[in-house]
Amino acid sequence: MRKIVCLSVFAAAVFGAPSAYAQNSVTLYGVIDVGINWQSNAGGKHLFSMVDGMAGANRFGLRGTEDLGGGWKTVFVLENGFYAINGATQFTGMFGRQAYVGLSNAQYGMLTLGRQYDSLVDTLQQYSIVVKLGGAMFFHPGDVDNIGDSHRVNNAIKYTFKRGPLTATALYSMGGVAGQSGRNQIWSAGVNYAGPSFSLGAAYLDVRNPNVSFFPVNNVGASASLDNIGPKPVFSGYASAATYRVIGLGGHYVFDPVTFGIVYTNVRFGGLGDTSSGPNPLGYTGSAIFNGVEVSADYRLSRSLSAGVAYDYTRNNGASGKGAATYNSVMGGVDYSLSKRTDVYLVGIWQSMTGVDSAGGSEAQASLFSPSSNGREAIIRVAMCHRF
Repeated sequence: MRKIVCLSVFAAAVFGAPSAYAQNSVTLYGVIDVGINWQSNAGGKHLFSMVDGMAGANRFGLRGTEDLGGGWKTVFVLENGFYAINGATQFTGMFGRQAYVGLSNAQYGMLTLGRQYDSLVDTLQQYSIVVKLGGAMFFHPGDVDNIGDSHRVNNAIKYTFKRGPLTATALYSMGGVAGQSGRNQIWSAGVNYAGPSFSLGAAYLDVRNPNVSFFPVNNVGASASLDNIGPKPVFSGYASAATYRVIGLGGHYVFDPVTFGIVYTNVRFGGLGDTSSGPNPLGYTGSAIFNGVEVSADYRLSRSLSAGVAYDYTRNNGASGKGAATYNSVMGGVDYSLSKRTDVYLVGIWQSMTGVDSAGGSEAQASLFSPSSNGREAIIRVAMCHRF
């Protein structure tokens, strides 16, 4: 990353002239990832395509601090995603990935306000193969548990506290509906222990009226995350849910040079039939519950070469006596570092789906790609990623 001193003319103009005694900096950072994908079944046909933003999601951002004295600092992050294949921005807003400002103190923690990741992402994503190899290629079906951070939280107040190996975080988002304090509100909390070889985390996420407050484009059947994402039959039929709740546990054990990881999530779409949240064409009532387990192993073959494999089992128990489905996904690949910032990688995923999904079909949906025409789908990707 390149650090830019705020005494520069540009930074002074944009962020304001700093005190002569304060130590201030702004860091420009980003990721550019582009590759070729082969998909075995995209609506019934083979598909070759150039797709970007899979390994770490293409992004650019500014991260800054200002020393206020007495151990206090002002912190901020402004970040957006983009498509390298056509130069377009990923979100309609200027900083759709993250945009927040706050205060930080090593003794008292950090308080931030703005558009942010929830505590479940902060706590559990680190244990998934998603961040170790493959990125968005290895999201759980439809990213139903949001371990892949497909969705972010607006109007969020977040507090993070770290002391030794323990990190705790809590987030609250106000619904902003007059006379209905609980509508559209979001809250989450997580705690993590990071030891030298063993780490463990637990987190909870609670979203009211998720089709309006949490899922992108205000519709669980659509997304603004990647170019080739279509509907999400894994859970798009549950747009009428009054609540979306996720409980998650994760951990890893380092047995050098291998790191073993595990993530368990329980996802509940509750209060189905609330048409003020979203449509309900299949007439669901009650709750739909997903249980998922991912186990992985990441092997560091050398300083430059690593390989990883993972298996994910996701089961939807259905709702109203229908829509039960099981997803089995096998993932793996290799990554070779050309330098500290640039790497090339080859990854693949195969998924088998049995049963009936939330939309009434029987379509596999590996990661967030276009659903297949049947219960099986495979994707292979070769790509290059540069981080700055």
